[in-house]
Amino acid sequence: MSRLILVTGGARSGKSSFAESLCKAQNNQTAYIATSIPFDEEMKDRVRKHRESRPSEWKTYETYEQVYASIPEVASENETVILDCVTLMVNNLMFKENIDYDKITPEQANEIEENIKEEFEKLIEAVKQTHLYFVIVTNEIGMSL
Repeated sequence: MSRLILVTGGARSGKSSFAESLCKAQNNQTAYIATSIPFDEEMKDRVRKHRESRPSEWKTYETYEQVYASIPEVASENETVILDCVTLMVNNLMFKENIDYDKITPEQANEIEENIKEEFEKLIEAVKQTHLYFVIVTNEIGMSL
């Protein structure tokens, strides 16, 4: 049976470090699913620091869409997984197409929302089919910086 842990907190509050410490404490083969797209120098620097902070033997998967499709492979090679982070994953799913959110219809907005919900429903279902210790990191967006 899988175990799913959600780590949340304000921006730059240490969520990723805390989640990594949970995974390190499992003392086994760990995969890191990184959902960010480093689009500017600040983000590239943050990604570099995150890479340096985790053990070199952790395998990294860089994806933000159809993460559920990689879970069987990840589960066959690992016992622990960290997905960092949901906030960036949702952002990337929302903006993967050049959509002007000031001009979309309610129907278009609903379709985008449903697609994102489906991504997460499939992810959770895929994780349930494993024995993974699965840690998900997300921002508490109301807490700001």
